[in-house]
Amino acid sequence: DLLLVISGASQAKVIDRDGFEKLETVKGDMYITDQAKTKGHTAGLLAGLWNPIIKEEFLTTSADGTVRTWDFYEGGKQHKQIIKCRAQNGLKVSPTAVNYNREGKVIACGCADGSLQLWDFRKSSVAPAKQIRKAHLPVEITSICFSHIGDHLLTRSCDESMKLWDVRNFKESVHEIKNLYTRYDTTDAIFSPNDAVVATGLSLDKGMYSH
Repeated sequence: DLLLVISGASQAKVIDRDGFEKLETVKGDMYITDQAKTKGHTAGLLAGLWNPIIKEEFLTTSADGTVRTWDFYEGGKQHKQIIKCRAQNGLKVSPTAVNYNREGKVIACGCADGSLQLWDFRKSSVAPAKQIRKAHLPVEITSICFSHIGDHLLTRSCDESMKLWDVRNFKESVHEIKNLYTRYDTTDAIFSPNDAVVATGLSLDKGMYSH
């Protein structure tokens, strides 16, 4: 009965079915350099979603290079947990696509540098549990999705490709489809309910017209 609203602002909102605001996450202090010490995001939001199991928990991602989880009943006053995504050079990188696994315990991030980073909140670590630095070309990953069974991961990128990964052997993609042109950095990719088929969206290439 609640909707999570993500805009270009640094604060997320939760509204009810009648459109009344129930929560707004706190804005972080942009003058604090360590993002873990800010209570909220310090740059525009990129995505957000609810935890599939813990109904009161949701996450948000931001151009400040972090993913933050929130407890609805805490009123958005401070994040619960924080993920700081890093590029290979150690600098922050924006998590442009994110998703929970079906159990709501692992978070997969697709980043603006083409990397994939998997974070397991059951383990206390400042580093991802698994990662692939050059999963895609160094452009935005637009979508990331776990299979319903949970052992595969599907990614879509602005590099015109969609890739399938085996989470159990997280080194190279097990399948890749190329020449999938898209103009949009939010192009989705999903599994069918039985995991037998995947789907994504396309854009017409420049100079091409539909009939």
